[in-house]
Amino acid sequence: MSEQYLLRQTVPSRPPANHTPYKELLKQLTTQQHAILIDLGRTFPTHPYFQAQLGAGQLSLYNLLKAYSLLDPEVGYCQGLSFIAGVLLLHLGEEDAFYMLKFLMYDVGLRKQYRPDMIILQVKVTHSHTESLCPKYRIYSSSHFENLSPFP
Repeated sequence: MSEQYLLRQTVPSRPPANHTPYKELLKQLTTQQHAILIDLGRTFPTHPYFQAQLGAGQLSLYNLLKAYSLLDPEVGYCQGLSFIAGVLLLHLGEEDAFYMLKFLMYDVGLRKQYRPDMIILQVKVTHSHTESLCPKYRIYSSSHFENLSPFP
């Protein structure tokens, strides 16, 4: 029941009261620094842009993740977020990538997948697991989980 309640909560369409510009966020310190630094080398390690340890790609990735962790303290930095940020950096400049990440997290709703309770991810994993273990009950479980999931 509590999971269903959480799923039906709306995602804020705008960041909560933090409208600090990207360049100002970069001047601040984050408590997430250690976790971000550890994951830099794990994010697309074979891609030329991210290969060099603390090279241009990893530095941009660090800046982007640091700024987002300061913008959204509820999510902060969460493992896996670096891959979304990395893809954005391959196609956009650093500041544009930050604003696109902010848009994806708040306006598109990806933020729910990275919250500390990870409720959306739990529902999706349970749904996939149930379908793979119990194919004959799929007709029943699919409709149940489709009603829970906010994904099309």
